[in-house]
Amino acid sequence: MSNSAKKVEAIFNRHSEAEIQYFDTQEEAIQFLENGLKTKELQPVAVISNYKVVWRHHNNRGKAYTDDYIKESRARAL
Repeated sequence: MSNSAKKVEAIFNRHSEAEIQYFDTQEEAIQFLENGLKTKELQPVAVISNYKVVWRHHNNRGKAYTDDYIKESRARAL
């Protein structure tokens, strides 16, 4: 995978499918997810940098996605 050199993962759901997009910086990944949420093109889940969750989206109930949900979404996307 050519994107493997990039260290930051943006995890999201689009059309009920989990997906990952890779970025060079946390800021780029967060901006991508926030823009996708505004345009209603995707449902953000989290941003992972160096194997750590650095940003997580809050779902409609106001609770942060759990680490288990993030791990499950990431596994489905890979």
